[in-house]
Order: sequence, then C-alpha cells, then structure tokens
Amino acid sequence: MTAVEFFEQGNRYFDNNQYQKAIESYNNAIKIIPEYEYAYYNRGTAKLRLKEYINSIEDFNKAIEINPNNPTYYNNRGAAYKLIGEFERARIDFKKKYELKDIIIPIQEGKKLLENKKYQEAIKIFTNVINSASQSRNYRKMQETINEPVEEIKINPKIARAYYYRGLARKELRKLENAIADFTDAIKLEEDNAEFYYHRGLTYRALSEKEHSILNINR
Repeated sequence: MTAVEFFEQGNRYFDNNQYQKAIESYNNAIKIIPEYEYAYYNRGTAKLRLKEYINSIEDFNKAIEINPNNPTYYNNRGAAYKLIGEFERARIDFKKKYELKDIIIPIQEGKKLLENKKYQEAIKIFTNVINSASQSRNYRKMQETINEPVEEIKINPKIARAYYYRGLARKELRKLENAIADFTDAIKLEEDNAEFYYHRGLTYRALSEKEHSILNINR
C-alpha cells in the first residue's frame, strides 16, 4: 500500500471510532513519507480521542514544524494543552489559531487579489480583516474558550498590513483620500515602516500635495 492509501485507511478507522487501528495506519503512512503532516495531525487527533494527551501534543508539534500556517493544528494542540492544565500554552495556541484563520491567511489571499489587479475583491477582504480585528471578537472567543476573564483588547499589529494593502488597492482605484487614510492607520501600528510612508508620499504627490509628499517619501 502507498502512504496515501494507509492514510485513507486510517481515516476510515477514525470515522468508525477505531482510533487505535487508525493510529497504526497513520504510523505506516509516516514510515513511507516521514514529513506527512496530515498523518501526524490525524494521528495526534486519534491520540487525543484516546486521552493520550502528551503523545498527541508531540504529533501536533511535528505537524506544526512541517507546516506552521495551519490554524487547525494549533487549535487541537491548544485543546490538548488545556486538558492537561497547561492553560498559558493553550491560550497561546488558541490565539495563534485565530490570528492565522482571521488575519494572516485572509491577508495573504487579499494580497494575491491585489497582485492580480482585482482591487474591489481585495478591498473587501482587507476590510473584513480590519473589522474583525477592531471588534476583537476572536480575542474574546479565545479567552472564553479557556474560561479566562477578558483582558484589555488590543489590535493585532499585523493588521497594519491589511490597512497598507487596502491603501494600495484604493490608490489604484484613484480613491486617493481613502488610500492616505489607510496608509496613516498602517503607520500608527508600524511607525518605523518606510514602505508605508513612501506610498503615502506617492499618494500625496498624486493629489498635488508636494510638501506632504516630500516629507513622507524622504522619511
């Protein structure tokens, strides 16, 4: 059997609640493909169902090592940490999950749309990211997941990129005042980012505001 066949066999066992047999199938898949991230993740989830929490964390660690950008891996590792009383580690993983799911991955998708000159679609994605972060819904969900009191809410600094890319899209659409507002919001979050100042300066130039343009471009 191939690694994929063992993996699919493991999934069938998993779906039938035969977790130990599923683990054995995932073991075989990993023997063939040592970097099979999905096999590590599914094996970790099967171990989680069997209450083998420490062993499940080790598998989630490996899946994350192979692919650190999958929010589901952090979610399940966070669940395992919570079940063994490691609440701070659980908090970090849940926060990372929401950051990836609602900030980093959407920003990457929006950037691709921007590069393909689909400006309106890109603006919609960046606006959703900004609104979600501003309302801090995900941060609150993360806190509630581990039964912790909600702390002071702060906007994730990675949102600066959402403002910046939305500003670029608006600039291309000649919505220059809106673009400047976005670049300004990005600068508030990353005050030392020369790229943000440069594009704000170019936008001021397009508005024939020479003084503001020079100040920003030469920043």
